[in-house]
Amino acid sequence: MESSGAASLLHGEERGLLEEVLPTFLQTRRWFAGRGRPLAGVRVREAVNLGETTILLIDVDYEDEQETYLLPVTLIHDGRSVPPQALVATVRLPEGEARLVDALEESRSARALVVATLSGVTAAGQDGEVRAAPLDGAGGESEAALPDPELRNIAPEHGSAALQYGDKYLLKVFRRVEEGVSPELEIARFLDRRSPGLTPHLVGAIEYLRDREEPITLAVLQRYVPNEGAAWVQAREEPRRFF
Repeated sequence: MESSGAASLLHGEERGLLEEVLPTFLQTRRWFAGRGRPLAGVRVREAVNLGETTILLIDVDYEDEQETYLLPVTLIHDGRSVPPQALVATVRLPEGEARLVDALEESRSARALVVATLSGVTAAGQDGEVRAAPLDGAGGESEAALPDPELRNIAPEHGSAALQYGDKYLLKVFRRVEEGVSPELEIARFLDRRSPGLTPHLVGAIEYLRDREEPITLAVLQRYVPNEGAAWVQAREEPRRFF
């Protein structure tokens, strides 16, 4: 894919080039609920820059319904290693070749979302704005204080990405976007206020806001709680003790 520049590709006249490659990319993602279904159209509804990462809201049309997906992307110009599953497209720019990647599958790009949430960043798009912010006095840490291990996506096949940052944070990103505030954010906020310590501490959230409309939850940042596995896995393993 050849483009005159990142701004034109993501925000301007050449966005159609991006929309042409998105159907193929989406159909290969396990988190995409429309895999195998005929697509009537794919359109980038909104693109908002959050530092070097661009938050894309993508409308996917089927014959009888529409879904909206969140895809944070980053254009990587250096030669650092990129996981194969992260690559959306290779882009030829005037300054050289770059790789457009799924930011949730590339450590440095995904880390930027946590930094934005802890520090508090608001960025405007065409129809609304993205707000990444700590909640109720949480956050306040510098980027240097963040853990710097390799990113670990502990739910790569689920509809929501769960990104673990060492033993400190867990960022849950909702790939399929629903209108309104996520119940996960509402419940976590309620329990944090009424019964602190009962659930992982809610640190912050990333939301999409439009005039006179309820915020749309894009991601939730919580403290990571070490564990020995999911309850469902333990429930399946327990009967083996008796057989």
